[in-house]
Amino acid sequence: MQAAASRRVGIVLSGSTTRRFDFIVLEDAEDTVVEGKYVAAIAGGGVYLGVVEELSHVHEFYEEGEVWVEALRKGRRPPEGVARRYLRATARIVGYVSGDTLQNPPRPPPPGATVSTVTGAELKPVYGFDPSGDPPDWAIVVGDLYGYTGSERLSAPLDLRAITMHMAVVGTTGSGKSNTMGVIIEELGRKTGVDVGIARLPVTIPALIVDINGDYLDYYCNPDLVPSYWRVYRLVLENSRAYQSRGGTHVKQVLLPLHLDLDILEPHELAEAIVVLYRRGPGEATAIQESVLAEHLDKEYLEERLAITSYNELFSSKKLVGELISDILEKSRGRDAEIHAATARAVERQLNTFYRSLSRNRLVSETPTVGGEFIDELTNPDEPGLAIVDFTIDGAPTGLDVKQFIVYYISKLLYKKFVDYKMGESRSDRVILYVLEEAQNFAPNLPVYQIGFSIARSILYTVATQGRKFGLSLAIVTQRPKYVDPVVLSMMNTFIIHRVPPADVGFVEQVTGGLPGGLKARLSTMEKGVAIIHGQMNPAPLPSVARVRKRDSHGVSEGGLHC
Repeated sequence: MQAAASRRVGIVLSGSTTRRFDFIVLEDAEDTVVEGKYVAAIAGGGVYLGVVEELSHVHEFYEEGEVWVEALRKGRRPPEGVARRYLRATARIVGYVSGDTLQNPPRPPPPGATVSTVTGAELKPVYGFDPSGDPPDWAIVVGDLYGYTGSERLSAPLDLRAITMHMAVVGTTGSGKSNTMGVIIEELGRKTGVDVGIARLPVTIPALIVDINGDYLDYYCNPDLVPSYWRVYRLVLENSRAYQSRGGTHVKQVLLPLHLDLDILEPHELAEAIVVLYRRGPGEATAIQESVLAEHLDKEYLEERLAITSYNELFSSKKLVGELISDILEKSRGRDAEIHAATARAVERQLNTFYRSLSRNRLVSETPTVGGEFIDELTNPDEPGLAIVDFTIDGAPTGLDVKQFIVYYISKLLYKKFVDYKMGESRSDRVILYVLEEAQNFAPNLPVYQIGFSIARSILYTVATQGRKFGLSLAIVTQRPKYVDPVVLSMMNTFIIHRVPPADVGFVEQVTGGLPGGLKARLSTMEKGVAIIHGQMNPAPLPSVARVRKRDSHGVSEGGLHC
């Protein structure tokens, strides 16, 4: 794709600064200059590159207080042919190009300087490549820059070298946010060689998606949409309709039951999970209860009293759980009781509830399917995979608390594995994109989104603040950014912002560090599929506006997935 040649479209007016310049649009260019288009003011042996931010019509006969105001009041039209009128454009300056280098403007562009459109080749100092051509190995293209159509089309790229710094895709229902994340997955699924800054991958970036609404199951149904992924896994509950139907015959399709490896958890982590899930949040008495549980979940203790060393074995057996409870209750009897009777009874209820939840959803097996070996296979740099945790009614017929626990477990598993990859003797070039749809349900901003409590919130906080160092890239997707934990959201260094509710505009501006006034004004009114790309994955130094392309397939219907 080649951009059209540059064209003279205007003349710089007085009043320019080093941040913006105004220009009068030439009469024959009024249909060419649109918001979002790059323009260049040429002066002093260099080029001031800018993006058209605002357009306004100027007409002397329609100014307030002009001589024709009385005629207008009576409904009479002034003689248009003799009026001074023009189209005025305001461009925010991206930078000053001298040679092949983009730098801060040394001074404002002077009045009278020629303004021209810009070719793709002339934007190389901005993007690091010609956006009218193919992207380099460090970039993917999600659509076109807003304002460019037909032969003028210029690509809207994302810089994969910053993907480990985390991203957020936000927007109201129907604004296009899930389509955008789907486009990112499709583009990654077609790469053959990727530069992610901390490593060069021979194929592409592995990905794991927590899919709430079935937005990404197309890639399991038709792995040919993402040919660079070695396998496409669909992770579902064993008691789900999806697992019982066992559909799919493609060689790359792998349907797995969500059998968790509880042995990745430390005694205190498992104890905390058991208590919090029962109480639906921490409380005054939880510290004592967690301490009692952690003591009795110690592996040496289990081996001595129950002759087992595995949590998977323990919670696969009602008999063993009963024996553990009996041991705890026995210590609460008599004058010299080691455990207060009320604490023991509380722990009994918590263990029984936890066991029933695991058993009902068949989450535990003595042979786990989603554990350390699975992550090793998924993130193999030579054979990268795409895993979809199917939380639709077909894939996970269970409540939000169980889904929160699964996300807690997966987040713990990923974090621990990636710390091991970087700190141990394993290959250090492993990277993963961890996509969390409906992120407000797993990392909630509790003062404004009161869903009780999410056990996954604290580990997601850790992933957001620490994961980037280890190649664990978090991508959160939400329709209400205000409902997401503000610390987690503030750790996102790239924002792809679709239309957001007016009530969220101030919050978005706060967590993104601010947006130019013209873009802020558009946050609640942008059309479907249009997004602002802001942050480190945007190669341009200022936010870009993109028209995101449509995904190649989205075949999931209300009747469920058929493949």
